[in-house]
Amino acid sequence: MVLSKAQGYDTFFTPNVQQMYLNAAEIVAFTLNSNLFVDRVDLTMFYYPYPVWLNVYASRALFLLSQTSNLPYPVMAQAQALIKDTLRNAGQNYLTKTAVVSSTDAYWNGFVGMADDTPHQEDALWTTALSLNAIMDTWSIGSRRSGTQCHHAWDPATPPDVIKLATKAANWLNREILAGNFGAGNCATTQDAKTPNLIPAAFPGNVAYFLGNGSSIDPVRASHQAIFAPDLRVGVSGIIDETQYQSMLNQVHFGIPFSATAFKGLNAAPFVCWSIPSLTYSHALFALAKFVSASTCS
Repeated sequence: MVLSKAQGYDTFFTPNVQQMYLNAAEIVAFTLNSNLFVDRVDLTMFYYPYPVWLNVYASRALFLLSQTSNLPYPVMAQAQALIKDTLRNAGQNYLTKTAVVSSTDAYWNGFVGMADDTPHQEDALWTTALSLNAIMDTWSIGSRRSGTQCHHAWDPATPPDVIKLATKAANWLNREILAGNFGAGNCATTQDAKTPNLIPAAFPGNVAYFLGNGSSIDPVRASHQAIFAPDLRVGVSGIIDETQYQSMLNQVHFGIPFSATAFKGLNAAPFVCWSIPSLTYSHALFALAKFVSASTCS
């Protein structure tokens, strides 16, 4: 809305919204730099068991920002610089470290393929498509060549090793996407709470009420059944100091001892997962198109 200068953008992007914008960028940067998106993927990527999704979403935003030479607000340039530095360091380090590389190819395994109880590389196509998209949007800039708009071109600052990794990944993906050697399945999205101790309302909070009648409820005294009320809302108002929050972690909320500080992995309990093969093909097409554009236009 702001980049396109849609009607009302200047009244929408108030100082408070600008601060929220920057806060969101700082949260993304912290999550990538601290490796929380891998160590606690159950919390940081609530609906997605693939850490690389964070690279994909953040790099897509970065690429969109890079298409505008003069960003309309200083806070947008500040967020762009922060995300760019984070993706090109911590983000790229993760992609490089997790790639399976040979002399000619590179690919990535995902949650269904290797991290579940039956590793058979079922989602290698999917995870490779996501990873290549992340690389292309992290290291590409818009370009013009012979008067034709190129959607992606390699940033001159791109390290040769990154281009080599992308080239190997594009080789593998182009060869395998329709070859039938790997399935197009994935775990594109999941239910929210993957274990009972991740039910959002069980987290410490100082505000709890029912939308229906507006009545308040004390999470510590409430019964376990109350947590399943569809209109229950639990959250935090203001700032809870660290000492108090640590104390709240030891309390029972809605009859559930809080134990989400210990992550036992995504295989600790069954959860619902939706496989969407069409997304594998579409993301592969996007990734290969971006690579071809960068190879041609740079």
